[in-house]
Amino acid sequence: RPTTQAWSFGETLDLDEAGPPPHDRRLHPRFISVMLVRFRGRAGWRWHYVDDISRGGLAIHITGATEIPECVELELADPESGQTYQCQAEKVWVDPNQARAGLRFTMLDPRLAERLRPEPGGPS
Repeated sequence: RPTTQAWSFGETLDLDEAGPPPHDRRLHPRFISVMLVRFRGRAGWRWHYVDDISRGGLAIHITGATEIPECVELELADPESGQTYQCQAEKVWVDPNQARAGLRFTMLDPRLAERLRPEPGGPS
């Protein structure tokens, strides 16, 4: 069952041990993130903050959220480890009032997929 977890410095911390409400349709655990993401939009390559991420997709903070193409190639960067990951995603939702957007992965870098696995024995 998906839960909200914080992920930093290689540790996973449960933020909600009870798990999500029953109406939450997520298939994968969601992690609060310190990662950055960039993609090519109308203004060229720009970095944005990742709000949360899972094996299914990510939510990002972005001004001008409508500039996100329907399908996009992403580069994700972890400033703590220096690792970068190449992925592809499609735009799922945009909330211009909160400067946020949601993207669903269509191709996930296998190294990032492994990193986003729930901890063994922990909530799933």
